[in-house]
Amino acid sequence: MNTPVEGEPPIELSTEELKSLLIRNWLTHDAMWFAGAVEELGIEAANRLNRRAVRGMSTVEARRILKATGLDGVRTIGDLRRFVDTAVNLVIPSAIEFAIEWDLDGSSMSFEVTRCFAFEGSLRWVWPAPTSAGSSSGSPDGSVR
Repeated sequence: MNTPVEGEPPIELSTEELKSLLIRNWLTHDAMWFAGAVEELGIEAANRLNRRAVRGMSTVEARRILKATGLDGVRTIGDLRRFVDTAVNLVIPSAIEFAIEWDLDGSSMSFEVTRCFAFEGSLRWVWPAPTSAGSSSGSPDGSVR
């Protein structure tokens, strides 16, 4: 059992602070893993592995969210909207900017990430900043870092 240093109570975080810390740590791990995979295996293999991992993880994550929230499955578009809103609130930190659009008839939705600190971090690790004046490394988006 972990015990605090004598005379000093452990520092406690609010639920929101803890949630933010855990999500950001997970996304940092994800970005660093992806950057390492790109360095070792190349972008094509890293993307293939990442897609496979996301497909598997998202299924587990969805089931866990359903169980934790007591939602009884997703059978209608209303159920889907409630589930998506709940999942977004639980797992997406404020450092990720995104847009969700639902069609007026409720038959479909789109989800677009417009800014992601984890992706931006992975670019820094895979495509480092210039090492000297006049030399730089290119990044996939065509910019110079």
